[in-house]
Amino acid sequence: MNWGSVSIWSAVILLLDAAFGLWNHERVRALAPKINVPRIALIEAFAALVLVLLGLWL
Repeated sequence: MNWGSVSIWSAVILLLDAAFGLWNHERVRALAPKINVPRIALIEAFAALVLVLLGLWL
């Protein structure tokens, strides 16, 4: 397994985490009302994009 595949799999996990957070945002808001779930999902999606681009570059 090389660094390109590691970064792409990390991006997949980040996107799944962002999707689960958006899908389950009512439960997250009940546990921690001050957390901005869409902003966290956007940050995770941006990090996934960076990891995919890094994986394609390596």
